[in-house]
Amino acid sequence: MARGGHLAGTGKEKTTEYRQLNVSNLTKAGCLKPNLRYQWEWKRRGNVIAAITVTTEQDRIKLDYQTSTGGQDKQDHSYYIGLSYTPCHMGGQRTWFICPSCQKRAAILYGKRVFACRKCCELVYPITTESKLDRKTRKLDKLRERLQWQ
Repeated sequence: MARGGHLAGTGKEKTTEYRQLNVSNLTKAGCLKPNLRYQWEWKRRGNVIAAITVTTEQDRIKLDYQTSTGGQDKQDHSYYIGLSYTPCHMGGQRTWFICPSCQKRAAILYGKRVFACRKCCELVYPITTESKLDRKTRKLDKLRERLQWQ
C-alpha cells in the first residue's frame, strides 16, 4: 500500500470539513441499543447546525435526514447502515459501522450526500496536507501544552 508523502493530500477535501458519525461516541452515549429513536445533532457555538433522526435495530441503524445545496429544494434521505462487532482481547466487543458504499468496516462515517467511510468520500486527514514546518510546529505546540509552557 502506498503511503502519502509531503503534501500527498493537497487539493483533496479534508475529513474535518464534513459531519461525522463516530461509532465510539454513539456507543458511549448508549445510542446504539436496539429499539431507540432519537435526534443526533451537530452544534457550533452552542447552536444546532444540523440534525438527523436515528432509529436503531439489532444489527443496523436507520438514518433519516434532509440535505440542500445552494438554496435548492431539500432532498430526503433514508437508508440503513449495518453494524458489525469484533471481540476485544480483554472481553466485550467493539462495534463498527458497515459502510453503505463499500461494505467495509469503519469507525467513522462522513456525511456528504450519504454517510460513508473516508475512502468512499475521497477525504484525507488534515495532517496529510501539512508541510514539514507545519508538522514540526504542531508537534512543538503539543509538547508545550503538555509541559504547560507558553
